[in-house]
Amino acid sequence: MDEITITDEPEIFDMENEAGRIDINPYSVPLSSGLGQPDIIRSIQLLPGVVGTTESSSGLSIRGGGPDQNLILFDGFTVYSLDHFFGSLSAFNSNVIQDISLYKSGFGAKLGSRVSSVVDIRSRDGSLTKTPRGNVGFDMMSANIMMETSLNDNISIMIAGRRSYSDFIRSNVFNSILDNIKTQQPNTLSSTGGRNFVNDIEPDFKYYDINAKATVQLKNDDRLTLSFYNSYDELMVSENKSYSTPETFYFRKEFFEKTQWGNTGLSMNYHHEWNPDISTNLNVAGSSSFRSHRLHYLLDYGYPNEPKNLKVQGLRDKNEIGELSLRINNKYRISDKNIFEFGLFNINNRIDYHNVFSRDDLDFDIIGIGTQTGLFAEHSYNPLSNLSATVGIRATYFSGTDYTYLEPRFSFNYTPYPALNFKAAVGRYYQFVNEISTNNPFLTKDSYWLIGDGLNVSVISSNHYAGGFTYDFGSVSVDVEGYYKTLSGLTTYGLDSAHNAVTDGGERGVLYRGSGEIIGMDVMLRNEIGKLTNWLSYSLSSVKHQFMHVNNGQSFNANQDQRHEIKFVSMLKTGNWEVSGVFVFGSARPYSGFPFQAGDVVSEEQIIDQIFLGGAYTNNLRIPAYHRLDLSVAYSMSLGKYTDGKLGISLFNIYDHKNIKDIRYDLDFDTTHEVLRVGENRLELLGFTPSVFVNFYF
Repeated sequence: MDEITITDEPEIFDMENEAGRIDINPYSVPLSSGLGQPDIIRSIQLLPGVVGTTESSSGLSIRGGGPDQNLILFDGFTVYSLDHFFGSLSAFNSNVIQDISLYKSGFGAKLGSRVSSVVDIRSRDGSLTKTPRGNVGFDMMSANIMMETSLNDNISIMIAGRRSYSDFIRSNVFNSILDNIKTQQPNTLSSTGGRNFVNDIEPDFKYYDINAKATVQLKNDDRLTLSFYNSYDELMVSENKSYSTPETFYFRKEFFEKTQWGNTGLSMNYHHEWNPDISTNLNVAGSSSFRSHRLHYLLDYGYPNEPKNLKVQGLRDKNEIGELSLRINNKYRISDKNIFEFGLFNINNRIDYHNVFSRDDLDFDIIGIGTQTGLFAEHSYNPLSNLSATVGIRATYFSGTDYTYLEPRFSFNYTPYPALNFKAAVGRYYQFVNEISTNNPFLTKDSYWLIGDGLNVSVISSNHYAGGFTYDFGSVSVDVEGYYKTLSGLTTYGLDSAHNAVTDGGERGVLYRGSGEIIGMDVMLRNEIGKLTNWLSYSLSSVKHQFMHVNNGQSFNANQDQRHEIKFVSMLKTGNWEVSGVFVFGSARPYSGFPFQAGDVVSEEQIIDQIFLGGAYTNNLRIPAYHRLDLSVAYSMSLGKYTDGKLGISLFNIYDHKNIKDIRYDLDFDTTHEVLRVGENRLELLGFTPSVFVNFYF
């Protein structure tokens, strides 16, 4: 398959002749893609069709899809949580990644279980050289180490880890991110949307991730790999105060809050060559992800002989998702013009969600189990040297609905002459696990995973249509793709009080179904001028959702509706110096506004009618446009016969633009006039944030 080549150096990415596919080289990503060290997830967000204005590694929105609609594979196991530090950093260590394939839409029958996109990440195999080699790095948030070596001529191992030191060293980057998070985490103590942190208490925070991989080269080109991954984050805040006066007045306050999240993954991959034309790949994998939150608040004050003024509030919630999978893929090269691939798969998911809110004695305990069992077949045919087509089918039996789902897929590419290529893809896709979110501007934006059952939680289905062309002018190449997607079986929930989900009949605990429509276009220009490499991308998209009991049943702009986005990346490598710059512009994104201004007096009836029952105010307004400029500079040096070093500085949001993430509302009680007033919170993203980093290679 022909590829566009614009430089003799390793390319940052290859846009192969498949609609929606981009292969990414992690060794060449811009330094400016992270807060110090390069960040893989943020590098993906610099590509067209991937929203880059959220400043979050936890929520990839690709061609209008939600974060839960992306399948993230790491060495064959699924990763459900992508972030460290509430999305500020990626949970993947860039030092261990070998290559990445991004399928933005229209992917083939081998891949499934999601309705938006696939990000397939593969880690390093390790070195077969007898001398160990690796690197050690430090930035303003964490330290990292990676080592690789061989045990003999056929076995190599790679081990890597990162660990923050923010729990005992507070850098300016940590403080900037923490201050930003303090303004964005809603208050779980009050349904009126205050703040989640006690501002005069410094929280304890830490994160780490670990990677390990062993690769065994067997006889006859057979290959066995074992891969392990673990990540963990923890944020804890606690305070205890008490005192009394000579008049025996006493006061006691206890506050404790702990948030934890993480991933664990393990996979075994075995590749066998039966003969030069037939091969089999076996993947056995398991993964789990969790997110938990625990909070306790006690306030006790008064006089011994008077009734106590005792307030106790608490919250415990935990969401866990586990997955065990088996995939067998076979490839048969029938001839130079015909390739046939087929395989089997079995994916088992278990989801647990538990929530206890002591103030109202609410207790939710949900357990979901679902199994996907199926097969796929795909035939690629090249009748001419410049024409190829692939037709495939994927069939999945899902135990949650006791039904078999068929997913036909088709793609083709045509190269009338070497500089011009046309490509297109169509397909049907299903998703059986969903992340359900609230979207009420007065309440906590919470989310949790559930398994489709066809009753309360639907199986999502989507049709993809994508097509475009690539033209190579020599030093400049242009890639243009348009796409259209339909969605059905979307799930959300409406509220009739601060805590009660409602059905059509007004009962608690059942969710709403809906549909969606996405249309858009991605454009990318790339060029090289000497040692300078640039790319400019533009994305146009419209994302509409519709639910019967949301927004009065009318369609509305979804949270992922980023109508216009422009990204410019420039990189210069000359001598020992590397310089990179990134500019990102995004048009105004939607948010839910109401017919109230900050300071307005509201009644309880207005709150119930306009907020909880849901009027025509879902994502009806837009926040100001987003833009920022980042710059990074690094210098490489030799530190001896066996050691090299790299020292750099990263400047994020150089001109300190106050970008807005969201606009939320508070309700405050005016004690003077004894009325409820509306307050508006504009949740800001990171301002100017400098960082330095140093790496040593041996």
